[in-house]
Parts: sequence; structure tokens; C-alpha cells
Amino acid sequence: MDAAPDLSPARHRSITCGRDTARAMARTAVQARLQRPRLLVFAAVIGLLGGTPLAVAGYPVGAVAQGLLSVVFIGVVLAAATYRRALAGATTLCPAGATMTADLGEQLLLVRTAAGEQQLPYTALRAPRRIAGQVLVPLRNLRAHLTLPAGLLSAQDVDWLAERIAHPAAASMPVTTGSAADDGAAWPHEVGLDDAVVQRLARAVDAYRLLGRAGAARAFVVLALGGWLGVVTGRWLAAMVGTVVLAVATVVAVAVTTRRALRRSARGQRTVRARFDETHLHLDGGVGQGSLAYSAVRRCVARRGAVLLVTRTGMLQVLPRELVPDDALARLQAAAGVGSAD
Repeated sequence: MDAAPDLSPARHRSITCGRDTARAMARTAVQARLQRPRLLVFAAVIGLLGGTPLAVAGYPVGAVAQGLLSVVFIGVVLAAATYRRALAGATTLCPAGATMTADLGEQLLLVRTAAGEQQLPYTALRAPRRIAGQVLVPLRNLRAHLTLPAGLLSAQDVDWLAERIAHPAAASMPVTTGSAADDGAAWPHEVGLDDAVVQRLARAVDAYRLLGRAGAARAFVVLALGGWLGVVTGRWLAAMVGTVVLAVATVVAVAVTTRRALRRSARGQRTVRARFDETHLHLDGGVGQGSLAYSAVRRCVARRGAVLLVTRTGMLQVLPRELVPDDALARLQAAAGVGSAD
């Protein structure tokens, strides 16, 4: 793992993760997801769909009860699934007995976990917020956030961090995301992120999301909804047409969201660099650096000129294929325990 960058003067904070640390972080992830505004819209749609059959049959009270029960059921399933994934990710980042550290420098935040490290300039972050004692720091160009467990940062540290993120220009030190190890460590692999490369990565992610497990789940939901429409309305031809329209809309939505996410992540980045050692993958994306332990890779797929890494924290990392040499790809796949798919 890289040596710490020169963050002096810096606030160095560390904690030793306990048995309940990962569970507390997972519970916070559930609360954060249930508080999303879009979830309220989703709950309203589920309630309407659940109550429609009884409403059509002339039972308004039963329709309301059925709609509420549908919302509760979906909420319980969503919370359970979120907690399960979040617990696996939190355990990877902060297993019992491991040390997590945070260095709050003048220009960047460096977080080290059991899975690796991330060093991000404050310009790449949004204002932190507290949920149940945990500190969530959203990333500016990604729909993701850093979760810092309770006890790592004090209230004063959080206020200091919020001030640095809100006014990064007030810092007196020059911006740097390099580490001390960079002086003697070369970056042997580098790829420019032009439009052609971004489009190629987007096609690879589209194929992964539509043809993988997530795609199978979406197909099941679309078919189930089409069957439900046929039962409720009794018009199977219309239900089939609606199913086809919904399927096309789902494919378009996946493609649009993928391209938006990649454009956001590539914003401000001209090149991405990588190096591989015996235990970690190290990346420099131009707006921040990070390292990922091979042991934190859950799945590695090579297809369509891209390498997709699914980490045990639930993140999807997409790399151009030319950035990953054959020996490094074999090491990643061996760590994940899967083969490549072309």
C-alpha cells in the first residue's frame, strides 16, 4: 500500500474496528437509502399498483389496505437486501480488529481501510452529513459516498471537513494528489479517456447490466408486471404491448444512466493510470488516487475491451482493457475466483 502523502499540517484520526462497527455502518446504509426522495415516488407507485385490483373490483377500503401492505412488503425486502449488501461491504472495509484511518489535510482527504486507500481532493467531495453517528461524505461526480464509522471523526472534525469542502480555495497549500511513494514508483500503464474510450466502456457496462444477474432480475420484474396487467385488465394483447414498451424503456434507461455515470466519473479526467503490485491495484484518475486490495475483488469480467471489477463493497470499477496487462488480469481473476467473459 502506498505511503501517506505529505498532508502536513493534517488531522490524523484512527479507530480499531469492533464487532459491531460493520453492522452499524450497514444500518446507516439502510437509513440513507430509505431517505432518498426517489424512494417515496417508488413507494407511491407500488401502493397504487397493489391497490388497483381491489379498487377496480369495487372495494376501496381493501384497496387502501392492500396498497399499504404492498408498500410495507417492498420496504422490508428493500431494507433487508440493502442491509445484506451493506454488511458485506462494511465487513470488507472494516472487519473486527482492523484499523481505519483518516487524514484530513489542507487539500485532500486520505482514508485507509482493510480494502485499500482513497485520497480525494476536497473539490471531489460534497458536504458530509451524519446519520446515526456515522459520517457520510458524498462524491461529487459519482452516486456514491464514503462512510466513516462513528468514533473516527469528532464533531469538530466534521465541521472542519465541511468547511474545507465548501471553501477549498481557502487552503494555502498547492493541490496535489500524489503520494510520497510516487517519487520512486512509476505508473507503467496509462490510457487517455477520450469519447471513443468512454463509449466503449459504456457498452461493456450495458452488456454486463443487461445480460448478467441484474438483467435477469429486471426481466423477471418486467414479465411479472406484464402478467399482472393481463390478469387485472383481462386484455392480454394490450398487456403484451405494454410489456414490450416497458422492456424497451428499461434498456434505454440502463443505457442512459450508464453513460451519464461514466461521463460524471470522467469529468475532469484526461487520463487514468494504473500499476499493479503483489497485493494491490493502484489507480490515479486525475482527480484522486486510490488502491484496492485484490482480496476485495468479488468478481472480475473482461469483455468488449473493458475490465469490470465488482468489489466486495458493492462498487463497480470499469477499466479500459489496455490498462490491465494479461498477468494483472489473471491475478485479479484468480483473486475473484472467476474466469473472464469476452
